[in-house]
Amino acid sequence: MDIFLGRKKEIFFLTIHSNIIIFEYKGGHMGKTFTLLLSTSPYLYENTVTAVRIAESALSKGHTVNLIASGDGVYCFLQRQKAKGIANAEEEFSRLIQKGLKVYL
Repeated sequence: MDIFLGRKKEIFFLTIHSNIIIFEYKGGHMGKTFTLLLSTSPYLYENTVTAVRIAESALSKGHTVNLIASGDGVYCFLQRQKAKGIANAEEEFSRLIQKGLKVYL
């Protein structure tokens, strides 16, 4: 797994494979805003599961979470997927959208 961790001012970057997960810190009493870029297909790597877990954890702690899906990442939101042996990506993201996840395709 290729990982790059960097910091520029108050924005932290973590790159995993072709996903870029951006942690944007806003100080004060406001929570953090997490913006995730998902660009891989739902079941090829574990990137989708990782994005779901990060989003779920951050939302449960009251943070704002944005997810930008591009390239093959948009396939995570197709309805009626038939995932075998792994959680259905569309169902997982639908559940998180109900909890406040903002998705941009």
